Order: sequence, then structure tokens, then C-alpha cells
Amino acid sequence: MIQNSTITVVETTATTISTAVATAGYDNTGAMIYIIIVLLWYSIGIIFMLGMQMKARSEIIEEAARRRTKKLIRNLRDHTNTKEIL
Repeated sequence: MIQNSTITVVETTATTISTAVATAGYDNTGAMIYIIIVLLWYSIGIIFMLGMQMKARSEIIEEAARRRTKKLIRNLRDHTNTKEIL
């Protein structure tokens, strides 16, 4: 019985020491810097993707306005030509 209690105490002490060593070697500052860099990287990527999407939409809107303008000018020319013919 004395051996069992001694072994238990030794095991508990070894567990406590290994836990203390594991937490003492943890770098909180490095972990926070890593998390901040990863968040910045992903946020810059998302902002870049949104910018590309907005640019594509503005080009589509400009193209639609350009087509409407061409159609209006063509209709005005046709109308003017029709008046001249009559």
C-alpha cells in the first residue's frame, strides 16, 4: 500500500510539472501577432474581391448607358432622315 501511494504522488508530480512546462513555453505575443496577421490578410482579400466586383458592375452600367445612347442617336438620325426624305 505504501508503494501505491508513493507511485501516485510521483505520477501526480510528473503531471503537474509537465503541465507547468507546457504552459510556460507558450508564446502569447506570437500567437496574437499571428492571429492579427491572418485576420488582416483575409480582410484585405475580401476588400479586394469586393472592389473587383464593384468595378465589374460599374463597367456593366456604363456599357448599358453607352448602348442606350447609341440607340437614341440612331433613332434621332433615322427620324431626321425620314423628315428629309418627306
